[in-house]
Amino acid sequence: MLSKALSSFVLNYNYANLHHSGGEPFSLTYVLFNAAMSIASWSWVTFVLSLGAKYFNVKSKLVIYGNEAVLPFYIFHQTIILCVGWFVVRWGIGILPKFLIIAAASFALIMALYELLVRPFNVVRFLFGMRPKKKMPATPLPIQTGRSP
Repeated sequence: MLSKALSSFVLNYNYANLHHSGGEPFSLTYVLFNAAMSIASWSWVTFVLSLGAKYFNVKSKLVIYGNEAVLPFYIFHQTIILCVGWFVVRWGIGILPKFLIIAAASFALIMALYELLVRPFNVVRFLFGMRPKKKMPATPLPIQTGRSP
């Protein structure tokens, strides 16, 4: 699978040369190339998903937390990225710093919204399609008898 995915890099390079050399659209070469690009793209998707299935198939606190947060994160992400981006794109800096600022600020805001507004409240958890938070059993305080041991 990795070999198919890596072949897409070579195909991308060749496509740039074919596309800019005035190649005829919908010629046999064009159609075959686009079919090969589609296969290569799906190979990358399959490869990345197989890596996730292999390396994230463990029970860790991070994976459990991520599984719980994925739906609220997905719901918040577009709105937050657009709002942050609307301000940042006007700045007179390069594209890489803009991308890094938008990514970092959006991630921080999304996680803050999740932690402060969604995760602690069962009503909001229900609205986001999450299971209710389990109540911790109350541990009784030790009874003071007045005698010291």
